[in-house]
Amino acid sequence: MVSMEYGKKTSEELKAQYKKKVEEAKAKALKLHSNYNDFKQIDSKNGVTVAKKQLDEGQSVPFVLLSVEFETDMTPHEVTNYIWKIQTDEKTRSKLSQYVDLSTILIDLKDESKSSFEELNGDRKRVDTWEIAYVQTKAPATLVSPRSFLFQKLRWGEKDNSIIRTVSTSVEHPDYGNTSGVVRGTLFNSWKLEQVVDSNTNKKKIIGHYITMSDPSGWIPGWLVKQGAIGEPFKFVQTVKKYVENK
Repeated sequence: MVSMEYGKKTSEELKAQYKKKVEEAKAKALKLHSNYNDFKQIDSKNGVTVAKKQLDEGQSVPFVLLSVEFETDMTPHEVTNYIWKIQTDEKTRSKLSQYVDLSTILIDLKDESKSSFEELNGDRKRVDTWEIAYVQTKAPATLVSPRSFLFQKLRWGEKDNSIIRTVSTSVEHPDYGNTSGVVRGTLFNSWKLEQVVDSNTNKKKIIGHYITMSDPSGWIPGWLVKQGAIGEPFKFVQTVKKYVENK
């Protein structure tokens, strides 16, 4: 069990900080998803459309929107189960990117007795989930330091779970501070997955919108920043689409 205490902060005080931050992230996600016209399309390939939002003041990396449709009988809940498995399972993640190591922490903030990959990945029946995860990237190029990301993930359902939303946002944790030689990046991402019935075919499909922003921090070549901001999310959504439609 990973300790949830440091200094004078108790587990409950730490979770209260996390709760405030995730509620702020949830509000931001809802606002971003409320107007996709704020994003300008820059690419479309293999059923995935990519658009990006103009930089806000003080922002160095843009928000990117990836839009996709899945022809599937899977529910939005089942799709997000797979998406989160990618983030924490070495086998599935290795298919996505050569740069990312297995997460080394996964804490269920709703039930701290569950703190292992096996427990959490094996029990995804609950729609409303709130967790912390940690990932570390390998050095993608010479003279570039590895990056690490520590973030909390919230998932909730709407309209009898025909719509599932998620949001992830960076946090700090006393047991997972900066590691020598590794730069701590920050991220924000959010899914909206809605199950509908196609009026032409009368078949079920899921309309997905994924908004993401990943700031690697520190020095990194421009082409790698672009790859991380647009290339990797594009590959990620294509991987999800391929899996869901072949399930």
